[in-house]
Amino acid sequence: MYKIGASTKASGSVWDAKGKSKIAEIYIASNKKYFRFIDFVYGDNQNTPRLSGLSCQGDITFFNTITLEYPFEFINGISGFYERDYGSKYLRSITFHTNKAKYGPFIACPANEESEQIEFNYQVGSNFSGFFGTNLPNGVESIGIYCKPA
Repeated sequence: MYKIGASTKASGSVWDAKGKSKIAEIYIASNKKYFRFIDFVYGDNQNTPRLSGLSCQGDITFFNTITLEYPFEFINGISGFYERDYGSKYLRSITFHTNKAKYGPFIACPANEESEQIEFNYQVGSNFSGFFGTNLPNGVESIGIYCKPA
């Protein structure tokens, strides 16, 4: 299995959803500066939704829900950009790609022309096999994607 994205230089606490590819819903919460959390509701073999259990902390100004046509619609990529803020890297924009649509971009805050921006685009087709990443106390630091070769 390939682990794509989310820099090894990340300094936050690690979260991992390896092998969890049956996503029914995505919850995205942010304030005016950071993504506070990105959480997933998974379907199981009986199509019963199950929350991933990622915790929410801090103030939330914006909340978005993506409802996929599970099990017929599946994630096949993500794109967006990171930005450095006071020495730390934070996720600032994310778009979720599926076999049927693109959802986003969801933007935590407008790009700062004076800050370093790191763009990413991870497309894995039908080989998506979960997400991983890191969180800092203020919000989501990084996100990556697992790709399971056919």
